[in-house]
Amino acid sequence: MFSFIKNMRIRTAIITVAAIPVFIAFIYSVQLVYSDFKLVRDLDSLGDLTTLSIKISDLVHEQQLERGASAMYLGSKGAKFYQELVEQREVTDRKRKVFLDYIGDFDLSVYGSGFSDSINTLFDEFDKLENIRRQMDSLSISLPETIAYFTNLNLQNMDVISEFALLSSNAVITNYIHAYVNFMLSKEYAGVERAVASGALGRGPFSHEILDELLRLVTIQETYIEVFLDVATKQQRAFYKEAIQSEVVDEVYRMRKEIIGSRVLLPNDEFQEIGVLAVNWFDNITAKINLLKQVENKLAEDLEQKMAVVKVRTKNSRDRNFLVALSSTVLALFICFQIIRTFNQSFREIVASMSGLANGDIKTPIPPETKNEMGEMVRALQVFKANKIKSDNLAATIEWQRQTEAALNELSEVLRGQQEMKSLANV
Repeated sequence: MFSFIKNMRIRTAIITVAAIPVFIAFIYSVQLVYSDFKLVRDLDSLGDLTTLSIKISDLVHEQQLERGASAMYLGSKGAKFYQELVEQREVTDRKRKVFLDYIGDFDLSVYGSGFSDSINTLFDEFDKLENIRRQMDSLSISLPETIAYFTNLNLQNMDVISEFALLSSNAVITNYIHAYVNFMLSKEYAGVERAVASGALGRGPFSHEILDELLRLVTIQETYIEVFLDVATKQQRAFYKEAIQSEVVDEVYRMRKEIIGSRVLLPNDEFQEIGVLAVNWFDNITAKINLLKQVENKLAEDLEQKMAVVKVRTKNSRDRNFLVALSSTVLALFICFQIIRTFNQSFREIVASMSGLANGDIKTPIPPETKNEMGEMVRALQVFKANKIKSDNLAATIEWQRQTEAALNELSEVLRGQQEMKSLANV
């Protein structure tokens, strides 16, 4: 290997030395730009999913209302809320159609198996809805079964939104999604509380189990709200706290306290009548949930806006990094090309001078002297040329002297011969 390097042509060596760092820098730049392009593509996908989440949110809100109306209807054994239930079903169906039309254009495989599985599970739950409604109309399904179905349906909807956080590679966006999802879950269990209490109030008595369930639902709501407040922005927390400063919220708390607090007054018998009207409870907690829906809409709007801001910043960063990477690569290649070209030209000139001098041509031009190692070689060539000229001059002088001496000797021989002939003539 080392002998190969020693025998490597200088031009090849320079190209190799220059190409390695340029190639590494190019690969790094490509990775950086690819990462930016991928992030922008992911944000575009998340933007579509954000729009989808808003449609899911609207659908869930209507399904929550249908669950509450269904509870009132079943709790009263069909005596109350039938017309309201029919009207609410129509609203729910319209929202579900909007959702299905929007998601019909999605390529689910792009978002991973987890997202696809959540959507497919949600579709399976949708398929059960008409059968559940028929059983409700015929009063052949229990209130707990109905509430459980709608709750599971809504949770499946929110599972789809929860998948967004797993698809996001941006920490800020992920935080916004977590705030959004946790608030939606709190609102969902507020809807379950509405349905459970409405159903029991429509029937008349409360059991120990119903009161325990209401306590559990209140605890779950408060837990999700605490998580929401932990991850929400300062502005979102302020918006939420301002939204719940309402008389209907206070009335719900009062009625809830009356319902749950009555438990301590229960005798050992199984049921106890609670002095709260079902419709009054339903109307007040529905008004409260509508306020929560305003907060939910605000969170969705914040998520959309933050997504747009992050997308613009990411696109700007991508474009900037792309230009920097492209400019740096072109500049590096240009500089390498100029260095290689300059050094190759200098080497060719020096080699040509050396060859010319080696062949005895003292008229061979010497390249201009520089301040680097090439200059040292040029100076050596100049010394070599000067010595060659001196050597040639000395050789020429010696040859001239030899030729002069030979000519003198020849002339001397001629003169001597003439003298001898003259001497013989005198004799």
